[in-house]
Amino acid sequence: MEWVPTSRNSYNMRLHRISGLPWLRLIQILCTLGLALVLWHSINWGLFAASLAGLHWGWLCLAALLLLIAHGFNVVRWQLLILPDRVNFASILSYYGAGIFSNNFLPTGIGGDGVRAALISRHTPMWRAIWSVAADRVIGLVGLVSIGVLGLWFGLPPFVADLARSLSTGWLVGITILGLVAVASLAVLWRLVPAVRAHTITAAQRLLPASEIWLRIMPICYLLSIASVLCLVLAHSCVLLALDLHISTGAAIWVVVIGSLSLLVPISVNGLGVMESVYVLVLSYYRVSAPDALIVALSIRVLMILFSLLGGLISLGQSWFVGMAAGR
Repeated sequence: MEWVPTSRNSYNMRLHRISGLPWLRLIQILCTLGLALVLWHSINWGLFAASLAGLHWGWLCLAALLLLIAHGFNVVRWQLLILPDRVNFASILSYYGAGIFSNNFLPTGIGGDGVRAALISRHTPMWRAIWSVAADRVIGLVGLVSIGVLGLWFGLPPFVADLARSLSTGWLVGITILGLVAVASLAVLWRLVPAVRAHTITAAQRLLPASEIWLRIMPICYLLSIASVLCLVLAHSCVLLALDLHISTGAAIWVVVIGSLSLLVPISVNGLGVMESVYVLVLSYYRVSAPDALIVALSIRVLMILFSLLGGLISLGQSWFVGMAAGR
């Protein structure tokens, strides 16, 4: 039996309760404008136009296909995490589409994850909905970090290697000791304080699925995450090839890893300016000019927006969307 809201306005009320603060949105707007201004003054727009005119569109089409496949892996991964016997694939696809649309077009302050959690709670209790989205995000990050480990085969990004060399051995030892002390302190707290241990176990039993389900779906979800990130890396490689930039595969890996991690820091509106600045910075260490690096970033941004629009269109015709709009 499906769990449904008790009123037609429940989605809007739930979304309002988890929305962002006005002051945070103001900071994001100011940071976005500041980053855009810096980029505007750092780019040679004549070279930008020349590189843009010489793009090989076949490689861009292949990049778009790879990004679409990556989204497909993400949808299937999320379906596994929210018990597919309760929610059909069409609903999950439309909710995922609403999430990526929100990420790029709706200034909700909560992003697509909050939208997905609120929507999937139409079928399952809110705690379960939040768990599915949080687990999906964590597994996605684990897959991203795993590809970052693969990137070590091609060597650290030059600026990271320079930073590592500049750190003294004493600093590295100190940071390691501090981390071990923090982990040991948490372990001792969990062991010696019964209340902490009891609450932890209770929360885990409530939030996590049954162990047999966990053991069955988590390896599959991890592999789907790896496949999704690899598609992103290949898509970036295709965009680089569209500009006739034949550089190390490690460049595409590190652009994806560092660029994706930078978007987790909500200092700008929908990551505008942040992702573009990271691309220009990282690719500059691989001797890619700032105009070309910006074209790579904007190409990926445009493809993201196009798929966000597609996600919005998929969601537009669904009955839940009509009900949500009528309940405003």
